[in-house]
Amino acid sequence: MLIEKQAVKAVNDHMILNNMGELPLQSAYKQAHRTETAPMKVKVDIMKSISQRKGVFLVLLDLSRAFDTVNHSLLLNRLETDLGLRGSVLNWFKSVIFT
Repeated sequence: MLIEKQAVKAVNDHMILNNMGELPLQSAYKQAHRTETAPMKVKVDIMKSISQRKGVFLVLLDLSRAFDTVNHSLLLNRLETDLGLRGSVLNWFKSVIFT
């Protein structure tokens, strides 16, 4: 768990340093955000729409197995070339992916 936290911190620091930004509604890996943040935002938006008598349409996707379909070599290459990850952070991703 400690290694994962360090890897997340290193990736976040790298993205901030290189002005890579983040998605405006991203909850994962952000300070002061937890797993409950995204569902709470969805609930608030639904309740607001209902109170304004607007229709609500919700689509949920289960991506729990999506990572299994990723070409891991391509992913590692993109992490290195597109995001500029190097050294121990890239090696950590390699160790996680190929074990």
